Amino acid sequence: TIRLHNGSLIEFLGTVKELPMLGAGLQFVVFDEFPGIPYAVWYDIVRPMLIDCRGDSLFIGTVPDPIEYDITPEFIEMYEDALMKRYGYVGFNFPSSCNPYIDKGEIDKQVADLERKGRAIDAKRLYHGKYSREYGLVWPKFNKDIHTVEPFDIPGNWTRGMAVDPHPQKPGNALWVAIDPRGHYWFYREMEFSNDERPLTIPEASYTITMTEATAKEKISGRFIDPTYAKIEHTALGSKSVKDLFRDNGLNFLEGDRTFATFKHRMDDMLVDEPDPTFHIFRSCPNTIRQVSNYTWDSWASRKARSEKGKKDKPKKKDDDYVDCIKMVLNSNLRYIDINQFTAIRSHLESKWRENRIL
Repeated sequence: TIRLHNGSLIEFLGTVKELPMLGAGLQFVVFDEFPGIPYAVWYDIVRPMLIDCRGDSLFIGTVPDPIEYDITPEFIEMYEDALMKRYGYVGFNFPSSCNPYIDKGEIDKQVADLERKGRAIDAKRLYHGKYSREYGLVWPKFNKDIHTVEPFDIPGNWTRGMAVDPHPQKPGNALWVAIDPRGHYWFYREMEFSNDERPLTIPEASYTITMTEATAKEKISGRFIDPTYAKIEHTALGSKSVKDLFRDNGLNFLEGDRTFATFKHRMDDMLVDEPDPTFHIFRSCPNTIRQVSNYTWDSWASRKARSEKGKKDKPKKKDDDYVDCIKMVLNSNLRYIDINQFTAIRSHLESKWRENRIL
């Protein structure tokens, strides 16, 4: 602690544990290397103390390697708001080019080398002092400019499927997919089971699905449902599972596979398939796009923290209804089926059967 002649105090405190001065008013606080500071220290402790005195704060930090060091995601959001001068924040950064003692030609060379190796994010972090929303994202390779498309008329011979993610306490969701002859997946319709006042019942949801598909003259080759709801009883409508209730209303669902590891590897491959990605979402599905874009790991902990504390990589179970639908579709291994070829084979087998030649 430093006491100035005018009676002011300058205190130097660590932030590993809660600050031992809760309740005191503060006029100015400087957070040094803020990306690794627990967000609760700022939001729950220091911020109210500043409010008491209408104080200000200054956050200073380098951009650490997210693989090796813990990153506090809320601070990245604050940084983004500051750059846009939102909510009273003002932000700035100093790239390496601002240092007169560093050769700018060498910087350009190093940046180009990192970008060539597919490490553009590291180049921004190391030489431009920029944080990235890609920290903590499950699919940082997902790009709205690349993986989303304007809606178009889907050819009638493409294979179609859909998945539902029901909920007992809130509206359920459904997502439709079309698979083209090349094996590309096009997620083209999303639906929330709600009439703006309450969640739809299973009969109402079934009717809505049936009428939507009938109006579009769609033939669905595979339907998938969260396996949890193949077992849970829907007490409001009798002692049957949600899957059974859908079946009673004319829709037969298979239990979807919720294995995350399989889904993760499949998505990783589809997003970067050559010569073109094989995963696409119609821009008429804004909620699906948002959920895939924002799908994050439950812990942004560093590799060191995960190894020492036993933390495991798993996605955050929040706002992921349409992601769960995608998971069930991809894990089902639903493929394109050439109806004409299938019909020809069937006709051939039926002909052989009639001739009593089939083995």
